[in-house]
Amino acid sequence: MTMSKARASLKYVVSVLFVVGVGYFFWKALRQNWASIQQHEFQLSYPYLVLSFACAVSTILFYDYAWYFATNSLSGRRAVTFRQTLAIVNTTALTKYLPGKIWSFAFQMYWLTKLGLTKSLIVYVNLINMLVSMVAAVMLGLSILLFASNRYPWTVTLGALSGLILLDAIFLVFHSPLLNRAITLINRLFRRDVAHFDVSHRLMLRLHAVHLAAAVAGALGGYALCLGLGYHIHFERVLLLMSSMLLSDVIGFLAFMVPGGIGVRESAMYLILGGASVGSLAVVLPLASRIVSMVSDILLGVIAVRLMPRVAKQVELT
Repeated sequence: MTMSKARASLKYVVSVLFVVGVGYFFWKALRQNWASIQQHEFQLSYPYLVLSFACAVSTILFYDYAWYFATNSLSGRRAVTFRQTLAIVNTTALTKYLPGKIWSFAFQMYWLTKLGLTKSLIVYVNLINMLVSMVAAVMLGLSILLFASNRYPWTVTLGALSGLILLDAIFLVFHSPLLNRAITLINRLFRRDVAHFDVSHRLMLRLHAVHLAAAVAGALGGYALCLGLGYHIHFERVLLLMSSMLLSDVIGFLAFMVPGGIGVRESAMYLILGGASVGSLAVVLPLASRIVSMVSDILLGVIAVRLMPRVAKQVELT
């Protein structure tokens, strides 16, 4: 067996073991809280459930706009329309439920190179949006956590938040050389030839604003979902809930070996909320938020697929 095949096999085994471990953990949590779940009276509020769904869709649309703006800004022209962005980004986003994190990039490159965009530009657009979206979500999540509960020492939370703000400020000032060094490292490690781009401060600030708005929508959607399921909780618990939504999303994304972060995101939310000490909420909300997230992805994905024939015609005309 060659070294590359051995590494691939080891990676597959580690991924399977990780997924099984996460699944067992959440199954155990579900069993521990089953009695409290049965006791809870699920008085569904459909207006709040619709609001939660609308917030989830808004979060995705904010990301679409950030991607659209970054692509046109870096290309120096109106390279894509917002309709094309909706079609391409949301169609390729469905691949996040497949193993690996490269499928969406591969499909984006297939379509966007036909529109005259370089692969290097596509890498840059996805890279900066990924970084800024995670930073915005974590900063807002930690900011809310400061006032959420005495469960977590405020000194630790404040220290983490201050450190992240400092790093982000440094990144905003020196983002171009830092990104160029990151791309140089990627080129060396993966033997690629990704070109460097000059990313303006205006673009970075606008991306921060858009992704922060997306994070706010996601947090509010979590609270609306809580009310929609019939949970009426104290203000501090509301803040903890919002923080858990944001932080667990980032943790789920970083678990690159798990398709869509399924299980990892829910387990992280369960732990941040307080686990079994909170009762059924810590189990029900992560599962319900996953359903809302997947339905939102599928809805926008179906709309995107319907738009793809028009995009294909536009590609043929270019």
